[in-house]
Amino acid sequence: PALHSLNHWQVSNLSRDQVDALGDKVASLNSRSLLAEGNEVRTMSANSQLVFYTGDLNAAVVASITAWQMDRMTAHQVGNLGDNFGALSAAAVAGLDGRQLSNLSANQLALLGDKFNDLSQEALSSLNASQVENLSADQITSLGSDITALSASSGYSGQPAGAIYALGPQQIEGLTASQLHDLGVKAEYLNPTALAALDATQIRGLTAAAVTALGANVASLNARAINALSVTQFEALTDAQVQALGSKVAFISSATLFGSFSAEQVGSLGAAELTDIGKHIGGLTVEALGALSAAQVNLLTPDQIGALGAKVMGLSAAAVAGLDAGQIDAMSPFQLRALGSGAGALTPDALASLDATQVSGFTVTQVANLGAALLNL
Repeated sequence: PALHSLNHWQVSNLSRDQVDALGDKVASLNSRSLLAEGNEVRTMSANSQLVFYTGDLNAAVVASITAWQMDRMTAHQVGNLGDNFGALSAAAVAGLDGRQLSNLSANQLALLGDKFNDLSQEALSSLNASQVENLSADQITSLGSDITALSASSGYSGQPAGAIYALGPQQIEGLTASQLHDLGVKAEYLNPTALAALDATQIRGLTAAAVTALGANVASLNARAINALSVTQFEALTDAQVQALGSKVAFISSATLFGSFSAEQVGSLGAAELTDIGKHIGGLTVEALGALSAAQVNLLTPDQIGALGAKVMGLSAAAVAGLDAGQIDAMSPFQLRALGSGAGALTPDALASLDATQVSGFTVTQVANLGAALLNL
């Protein structure tokens, strides 16, 4: 058609009224002539006039597309904007919906830069795992509380992985403690690699419910994050999670955290964990120590027994009876006195290993209660 032969200079001098009057025939114009300037794009008034090769649009023209026009573009047209997608105005970006984002690549979304946070929650919720791969840490930060709009799925049971699960360590750097708090139990969908990247400041943002929701993945946390857990967060750990931490329990150096171990959590500690805790075991409460079985106490090193101090009073009679010669030798006179009536559970071999200094720690009552066992001293 003759309209197609119009060149750029002729098209650029068309008035807005003329372009509007063309209606559907605007598609007959040579796309490169029509799209060379942004003014003509702004005059397009209906979806039928947006039937052009969006791949021919340059950045300046893309920047001139209005929110009203963007709302009428198809997913195919939006995707065809290619690398110029990032040139869209904030208003145009805000007008995009999930349907239109379906053809966008991870690179195109990354090109939005700080305009990424102009996407609506509905649009954000439509993003899949592959689309968020190239987002920067700053783009994640810019979402603020809208981070909760990202899809959540771990990809198990045949379900496609959600956007939250796809976030990597580089993107996690941009996640604030406030955003983690806003995620709530959705934090369970962070993948193990992402969890391992959380620092001591970020971890404080997790709610107690979120800590519990992490399940066995709590073991992915790094040493600084584990040691930065608050008492409330630590108390939210289940027995199974404490077991899952394994040797990472040794990362806890906070006396406050050790003081928050419950009897159930202490009872779940295995041989390796008990050994790895080292002298920090002295931070456990008397009640928590009372939950240690004889088998667990028997695994403690002499140094650990010494680190318990007066808290040895919390050990059960069975645990005291299970103390071996090496552990007994490590006990101070003060600790033997602290055992109170529990000293009566010491075995003949244990009593026989005590030296004169240690025996001096016994009270008159304790000596009297030893009865015939006194002969073993």
